[in-house]
Amino acid sequence: MLRLEIVEVYRERGGIRETARRLSISRNTVRKWVRQRYREEGEAGLYDRSPRPKRSPCSTPPEVEERVVELKRERGWGRRRIAYALE
Repeated sequence: MLRLEIVEVYRERGGIRETARRLSISRNTVRKWVRQRYREEGEAGLYDRSPRPKRSPCSTPPEVEERVVELKRERGWGRRRIAYALE
């Protein structure tokens, strides 16, 4: 795994610039994987993360979502009619 290699080379070399130069990557990449992820979370921080947001404050409330699905299923209405009915 390249990310683990970044951490290992950083430990050997002891510096961001030297690690980046040896692996032909940017210093920001070394910072991200060593300082941010590895130091805070250990080896688990080197694995991919989901791009999905942790929360969605602007999402549609569940009650409204249920009502929309209900109108679509029962009456076969499209988005304009459903929006008009929910006003």
